[in-house]
Amino acid sequence: MYLKPTKLAALVLTCSVQCTAAFSNTHEFKDNSLHSELQQTAELNQDFSKPEVLKRTVEQAITQFSASNRTNWSYTLSKYEDEEGDITSSIEQHNALAAKGQRWALLQIDGDKPSTREQERYQKKKAKKDKQKQEQSYSFRLAEIIKMETLQLVSISSDRLKMSFEVNLSQFGEEASSKLQGILHYDLIDKYIEGIEISNTDSFSPMFSADITKLLLEMHFIKIQDSVLPAKNRMVLQGTWAFFTEINEVSEATYSNYEVPEELAKNITRGVEGTEVATPGHN
Repeated sequence: MYLKPTKLAALVLTCSVQCTAAFSNTHEFKDNSLHSELQQTAELNQDFSKPEVLKRTVEQAITQFSASNRTNWSYTLSKYEDEEGDITSSIEQHNALAAKGQRWALLQIDGDKPSTREQERYQKKKAKKDKQKQEQSYSFRLAEIIKMETLQLVSISSDRLKMSFEVNLSQFGEEASSKLQGILHYDLIDKYIEGIEISNTDSFSPMFSADITKLLLEMHFIKIQDSVLPAKNRMVLQGTWAFFTEINEVSEATYSNYEVPEELAKNITRGVEGTEVATPGHN
């Protein structure tokens, strides 16, 4: 294959955020008064039926996400990839207190402790990726991916909103964007975007000789203190490359064990990362 599916996936959409467990559209009422809860839900339905209210809600949530500085958190990143049956996995650790360029450590690769050579290769790969991010980025911003004017209310409960939206990937042309659809899940209690799902409604070609028949991208978030952080990403990509080569990839990235060192606690709400997202395995 001239270009690995993982790299093609990075061209299609990137995401450095995480996914939580599967969403549920039904939740128990948290108020003791059923009548009061039903009345409140009715009021929410009335408000969120207005496109301008949905737009304002999502814009505020994106601003909150932008203010969450992940570099000040220490955490564990577990990756899993199945690329045409070639399965790889790794566990990495981010140390917020380490010097820049030394914050990442490889703890495990394919279930085993990494050798010295694998550690060296990992660090070189990380350094190369950091340089590439500075020179050229395939990152997108949530505010650009989501066509705000197309947000529509799908369902509402006492503590959750579900919205649909049209996806904007202008660099691949209007045709590709028109064949993608998005779903956004919003937590009404903690007021943050709980997850985003993007899938295709028809096959599309993001680049010459590539035909994508299935794209499913799930991005899940978690709110800790006042920071909105990645929880889990999952991507499914199927299709063909160069007309005959099969693309069949599943990628997952799970973030866990979030801790903010006391020395950096005052900085956790200072946004420096923006609202960029990157595909699983592309951090």
